[in-house]
Amino acid sequence: MIKHWFESGWTHHTWKSTEDSWGNPVEDWSTGSAIDGRFRPLSGDRVVRDEARNIVTDAKFYCSPDESISAGDQLRKGSDEYEVTFVQDPMDMGRFLQVEMRKL
Repeated sequence: MIKHWFESGWTHHTWKSTEDSWGNPVEDWSTGSAIDGRFRPLSGDRVVRDEARNIVTDAKFYCSPDESISAGDQLRKGSDEYEVTFVQDPMDMGRFLQVEMRKL
């Protein structure tokens, strides 16, 4: 099973909107929740380009299908930060998620 290859050390961050003590909206990244997965950088000739949305994907991340990752979220490990550009469940089999992302 693919989970055998997952590594720890990644955090998943989402854009959150809260209110300050005066009731004003405050938007910022969540503190992040731990997520295990397998990271794979794409070589220059395998970079995915989506011309319609003007997005370049230069890495993929594989994780549990139970994770709630969406486009626009961030995955971080150490000082590396990646923006999620696309999430899919390959063949809709519920075995893992394939997350396309780009380095920030």
